[in-house]
Amino acid sequence: MKRGYKLNILINSLGVLMALGLLGNNTIVQAQTDPATLNDENVSLSDIKYAGTDGTCQWYISNDDILHIKSGTLASGSLGKMLTVDENKYSKVKFDNEKQNVKRIIFEGNVYLPEDSSWLFTGLGNNLDGTSGLVEIKNADRLNTTNVKDMSHMFDGLSSLKSVDVSTWDVSGVIDMSYMFHNTGLAVIDVSNWNTGNVLDMQSMFSSSNVDSELEDLNVSAWNVSNVKNMSSMFAKVDKLKNLDVSNWNISNVEKMKHMFSGAQKIKVLDFSNWDNKQVKSTGLLSGTNIKRLDLPPNFSLRHSDLGQDLTGNDNFQKWMITDRKGNERVITSKQLIKSNYVGVAKSAKNLAVFDVNVPNNVNQRIVNKNVLGSLKNGTATLTIKIPQKDGYKVNKKFITFTIDTTKLQATKGRYIVSSPERVTYKKIDSKGQISSVNHLLATLPNKKATIYDDNGHKTSNKLTTQTNWLSDKQMKDGPIYYRVGINQWVREDDVYVYQTQSLIVQTGNLDNDLVNAQGQPVPQRNLSSQTSWQVDRLAYLNGKTYYRVATNEFVPTADVTIVK
Repeated sequence: MKRGYKLNILINSLGVLMALGLLGNNTIVQAQTDPATLNDENVSLSDIKYAGTDGTCQWYISNDDILHIKSGTLASGSLGKMLTVDENKYSKVKFDNEKQNVKRIIFEGNVYLPEDSSWLFTGLGNNLDGTSGLVEIKNADRLNTTNVKDMSHMFDGLSSLKSVDVSTWDVSGVIDMSYMFHNTGLAVIDVSNWNTGNVLDMQSMFSSSNVDSELEDLNVSAWNVSNVKNMSSMFAKVDKLKNLDVSNWNISNVEKMKHMFSGAQKIKVLDFSNWDNKQVKSTGLLSGTNIKRLDLPPNFSLRHSDLGQDLTGNDNFQKWMITDRKGNERVITSKQLIKSNYVGVAKSAKNLAVFDVNVPNNVNQRIVNKNVLGSLKNGTATLTIKIPQKDGYKVNKKFITFTIDTTKLQATKGRYIVSSPERVTYKKIDSKGQISSVNHLLATLPNKKATIYDDNGHKTSNKLTTQTNWLSDKQMKDGPIYYRVGINQWVREDDVYVYQTQSLIVQTGNLDNDLVNAQGQPVPQRNLSSQTSWQVDRLAYLNGKTYYRVATNEFVPTADVTIVK
């Protein structure tokens, strides 16, 4: 028999050859029954190990360990169980071994999946240790899922599978998606357009238990989960997934959330601002996480969430910064946050502390600079405070920078109360236009020339060029503040900024840091990535706050970074 003959001729001839006893014990092709014609001109008999039928779909396993499935409708049950041959008839062939050798599946036509498609791909490509060696499911977009109701465990255990195209699947009739992608090797799954409005069970849908999760990207932000009742362990131990947007989910019918995010250590932000979990009892949904920001609404409770505990139940001593009803910032523990029923944004306060700084002064008034953030390193906080202005007075300092050892202090309601080590002097101003001596470095803005005013505060036609530096020796307060940059030449404070020359390397914390420009305005679509180092050349004073300059017109708040060199 020659290779090149059509497969239908070859397989039809096979029954005759077997009846005549001509194939002996060296038979390669075995069929469950006399198979129907495959009508494939490109496949010869010698390329095939097995052939058969599942439902109305013809299939064959080629010599290169690929399972080919033709058009039709698959029967209910896993492919690993439904693909069978008559081993009594072919006693020297062990079909189970051949199923274990399958490394790829190719759908060669449009295939309809049955109503019960649970465990669909299990039992194929299993290695001796029980793990799956199935590395590819090609043309999964040809699967028609319109009639499917049960997709539970569909890809469960496919630890060697790195990708599969399910982006166009119609899942509008599916009720059960539990364990669907459990213990897979998938790094990316595009399910962003799925209509999940009828799903009731999503337990352990993306979770990992005995294999390392490879999932890095997942967009479920537009999912309709309004009918889901069980989300337990849904994202448990997906420890490479960094971003997850579930802010718009309606979870009002969810009853079970136990360990929903447990062990998902790379997720830094969870926005629960539209969540209502009053139906949920015991959860533990945040155990073993490393969250840096939580958005908490009125109807969401952190009770029984295990926030601040590792997977073994030990306290990881995580601290949070919140803003109380009086507008004061406070640092509290995870246990305090859980009990507080706090509404708003809670941010990780690792290496941060909040201070109220009393400012000693010569006018014997209690002057307090509140909500000062200090960066902690080995218990020592570095603070920079702006000296409060006092109507009718000028002050001898604008800012004071100092360090303080917090190990010797006791926080009160999540805040430290300290005093500045330097005393400031206020001097009464008799009239407007009071001039005082200063020693400031000024920089003009990168995108705006600075108008020059004369000694009487009148605007002139002259301007300072953008991005130039000037030394000022006098300051005049006549309503706004003016700085002198030359004889009879002054610039307004909102046309320049005051800075000090620095040469530092700073490092960001566990969250990306937003940037502002020289006018103190947010820089769109720009930030400093977490855990990165940056060269600093200036300490700038913008709108009463201190910033480090990391680029020509980009500044990061000093409280958001740590000096490393």
